[in-house]
Formats: sequence, C-alpha cells, structure tokens
Amino acid sequence: MDALVFSAVIVFFGGALGGFVSFRRAEKHEGGKVDAVLVGIAGGIVGVTFLTSLGLDFGNVVNQLTGAGSEGFVTTTFKLLAIAVVGGYLGRHLLRAVGERLLNARIDRVERVEQELAQENKFLNASLRLTSNALQTDESIQDALSLLNGLRDEGYKIRQVELLRAFALKRLGQFHDAVQAVDVALSVKRVPIALYNKACYLALSAGDPAGEEDVKAVAEALNEAFERAKGAEEESGLRKQIEADLAVTGDLAGLREHRELQNVLTKHSLAGN
Repeated sequence: MDALVFSAVIVFFGGALGGFVSFRRAEKHEGGKVDAVLVGIAGGIVGVTFLTSLGLDFGNVVNQLTGAGSEGFVTTTFKLLAIAVVGGYLGRHLLRAVGERLLNARIDRVERVEQELAQENKFLNASLRLTSNALQTDESIQDALSLLNGLRDEGYKIRQVELLRAFALKRLGQFHDAVQAVDVALSVKRVPIALYNKACYLALSAGDPAGEEDVKAVAEALNEAFERAKGAEEESGLRKQIEADLAVTGDLAGLREHRELQNVLTKHSLAGN
C-alpha cells in the first residue's frame, strides 16, 4: 500500500477510535456514534495538522514508513496512530477551538477594515475642510485639526496626517507648531513638497526682521527641496509654487532680499525678485 494512503488510513482510524472512546466516556452525548466517529476523524486530522505547525515533518513521517525497517515502520505507525487517537478523543474540543480561532480572526479582520474605513473618512473630511474655499473658516479648520489630531494619536498614515496638520496649523497662525508637524513628516520621508512647506513655515515663524539663523534654515530647506526635485516630474510645479511665494503676498516674500536665499535661488536659476 502506498505510504501516503497508509498514513491517511492510520489517521482516519486513530481519529475514529479516539472519537468513539470519547463518546463512550461522555456523560452527555452530543450526537450519535456516527457523529462522534466523524468528529473524531476530523479531530485526528486537526491533531496531526497542529503538530505539523509545531515542527512535525509529516513528509518525513511518510518517508519513514517507506524507508525504515520493520522496527522503524512499527514505531512510526504507532506514533502516528497515537497522535490521531488523541486528536480524535479531543475532536469536538479541537474543532470548537479551531472554529473559534477562525471566527475571532475573521471578526478582527472586519473590525480592522471598519477602523481603516473610518480613519480614511476622517482624513478625507479633514482634507475637504482645508482645501474647499467654501469651508475655509477658522471653525472649519479647527475641526479639521481635531480630526487630524485623533488620527495622529491612532498612528494613521503618519506622514500624510502630519503634512495636513502642518497646513492646518499654518492656516491658524501657529507657525512654530506647523514646523514641528512637518518635521515629523520629514522624519518618515524627505520629499520636496514637504521641504518646501517647511521653508514657508520657517519664513512665517521668523521674526521681523528675521534673524540670520532663521534665514539660513529657510534657505537650507529650499535648497534640499530643489535638489530632491531635480529631474523629477514635480520640479516644474515646485518652481511655480516657490515663484508664487516669493511674490509680495507670498510666504517667502519677507525674506526674498536676503543673501542666503538669493544664493539658493541663483544656484537653481530662479529669480528672487
């Protein structure tokens, strides 16, 4: 007889035997003898599968049944039979435990998906409040910030949330906090748009007149933004944004005459005035 088929017969027989013994010993029966035998067979299969997950090499067991001598054959057969009998005896409990584990895993997955959808909805709601002209009131921006603070505390899309938080804080005039938020986003990934935003927030948070260190920080952020955007699709858009912010009412307007900033603009072929 083929070793794999023989192994299956041993598991089925051991499981059925374990299930029947469990039925005879039970004070209260759940189903009849046939049901107990079928549950026992399933329990035997689960028992072997469980031990396989813990390191039992079932393929090696099958090979031992074919390659071992008579003594090894008998030893391996009884080991497999013992596992199946125990699994069959505990069959109903094993199946219930497996069922509960699968159900709990499914419930956890559903709850996780629901949480992700709720978080995505909050993020989109906050984005709409910050980008829609009709909703850009201080109250709406504060509501958006509250949503984003909650998402930050939940660890949701840290970089995207912090970038949007920084934008909301800027709109509320909290420039130092905006710089801190964009720094968190940059700690995840240093992208040109985030560096450009940082330069704007630093410029807005600088005193009037701006200190030398403030101007230097703005220039460094802008320079890195240029360097990282060089040759990328976003380079053209970044240049247009910086040109707009160098205008009279732009975020960078107050610093455009400073030498540090002029050097960066000249280096990247962008006029500062």
